[in-house]
Amino acid sequence: ETIPGAGEKVNYPFGFGLSYTDFSIKVLDAGEKQGSIRIFAKVTNTGKCAGREVVQIYYSAPQGKLGKPAKTLAAYRKTKLLHPGESQTLHIFFEVSRMASYDDLGKICAHAYLLESGKYDFYIGNSVRNVEKLDFSYYVDEMTVTEIRKTEPGHIILSPGPGRPEDAGVIIEVVK
Repeated sequence: ETIPGAGEKVNYPFGFGLSYTDFSIKVLDAGEKQGSIRIFAKVTNTGKCAGREVVQIYYSAPQGKLGKPAKTLAAYRKTKLLHPGESQTLHIFFEVSRMASYDDLGKICAHAYLLESGKYDFYIGNSVRNVEKLDFSYYVDEMTVTEIRKTEPGHIILSPGPGRPEDAGVIIEVVK
């Protein structure tokens, strides 16, 4: 999806879903507090049928020494069933450390998760192609190691997936 030229070949963008109704998403507040990115968004059903909406937060990281996609899913929340004209305020948050990139080749620090220095921008919407950039950006002054993982070959590392902890899936990484 974020590889140059691939967007035209994708029939359904990441996060895409069909609905019988329409929604508006308005950011009420966005910022960082105690190591977490926190976004408050008001979702309103502007259509004629009841429905649910999945609000997705993406970020773009600085293109330092480690390659990164144009946008990465950071967190998401689903509304309750909203009737026409009804609204719900969602609190969407994730830890700053979740934006770290893994240095598998040892370009900076082997086997480590790193937050590279620079500006991190945020986007909100209901798919990777249907997002709006937030007025809020997060800045990292200098490269930061958030975690070092040294394991023996054959061991399995379990990590929480994107979203809130109670919504999180599990990413399994087998160390070779």
